Amino acid sequence: MITSVLFDLDGTIIDSAQIISEVLNRLRRDQGKPELSLSDFRMLVSLGPQALVATALDLDLGDHPLAVKNFRTLYANVETPRSCLNEGAVETFVKLHSFGILMGLVSNKPEYLCWKVLKELQILQWFDTVVGGDSVPEPKPSAEPLWYALSNLDADLSNAVYIGDTSTDQIASESAGIRFVYYNSKYDDTVKEDTTWANISKLDEIVTIVTQENDIHDNDE
Repeated sequence: MITSVLFDLDGTIIDSAQIISEVLNRLRRDQGKPELSLSDFRMLVSLGPQALVATALDLDLGDHPLAVKNFRTLYANVETPRSCLNEGAVETFVKLHSFGILMGLVSNKPEYLCWKVLKELQILQWFDTVVGGDSVPEPKPSAEPLWYALSNLDADLSNAVYIGDTSTDQIASESAGIRFVYYNSKYDDTVKEDTTWANISKLDEIVTIVTQENDIHDNDE
């Protein structure tokens, strides 16, 4: 039985590589460094914010606090285009909602940026809770954000799944005792696919999984 579905944001619901590349290349230009290609940034998106910024700007990990702050300030001023939504995202939310499934967002982005992105993409209404990297003391790969999200939903972890695209998501999900659904966005090649609960390549595949697990007879299927 599945009664709640938690989603990662970057790489799962949205392809944020384009926005991230624009912001980080602006910071590189400000430092007199050459721009990196979009493909270069795709290899970095799965990193946490500190490692992402430090690597993209050729900094030591200990020298990044101001750079991360500048990155987030610039990111907050870039509107998220609807084209960033991964294929089938909205249709998936609509269908899961029609089944009575509770939905939550669990991201390592600061919570205010999560709200910003969801509002700009006009999908905030589908989420019953939004948990960012600063909503709890320890972000993913800690299990804490997932437990916090389920607490907000008053949901049982045995009836929940978490959909993510990176090993960080997998570790967090497994540590929390929640079934992990791997969405293969091509951002991360270190996910252990043989230990996931399910693997999908399109978001709307979770709808089929839910209908099968919950024995739902959907006339639209």
